[in-house]
This record gives sequence, C-alpha cells and structure tokens, in this order.
Amino acid sequence: MTYRTISVDDARALLAGNGATVVDIRDPVSFEDGHIDNAIAAETTDMNAFVAAQDKTKPLLVYCYHGISSRRAAQYFADNGFTQVYSLDGGYEAWANAESEE
Repeated sequence: MTYRTISVDDARALLAGNGATVVDIRDPVSFEDGHIDNAIAAETTDMNAFVAAQDKTKPLLVYCYHGISSRRAAQYFADNGFTQVYSLDGGYEAWANAESEE
C-alpha cells in the first residue's frame, strides 16, 4: 500500500464527508498552539496501540509543519495496513494560512 498527498481543500472535503482520523506529527508545543479539529497528537500517543486499535479502512489524514515529514509518517501507516492514507500538502502551515484567508 501507499499514501496519497492531498490539498487543503480536498482534506476539508475528506474530513467533512467521511469522518477521517487526523494525526498531527508535530511537537507537542506546536500542537497546543493550534491543530486541526479532533487531531490526535502523535508525539503523545502510543503509536503501536493506536495502529492496533484503529479501523484501517477509515481514511487517515497525516500532517506535519510543511507537508514533508508527514509523507514518511503516511507511508508508515500505509505499510501498517491502513488503506486510505493521505499526507496534507503544505502541512499545518497551509491549513492555517487557508483558514486565515477565509
């Protein structure tokens, strides 16, 4: 399996449509400063337990600061059986910038 990259607009549609799980791989301070609603902070989560407990057929959106590190994390989830894995293009910075433009 592999992952796909996804734009902010497509990520919003994904989150609105089918209740995707969202994983933030940034550091805890950045997460506390702001994150996508209902995101799980990977830095403070037992990833082995998370992977074991999740419905792997449900969409999974992964993001980082700028959309680079999340690609490696997205591949990790795809390699661990998740069938619909997305890495957010531009990361949280793109998400926050899009929100500030509204």
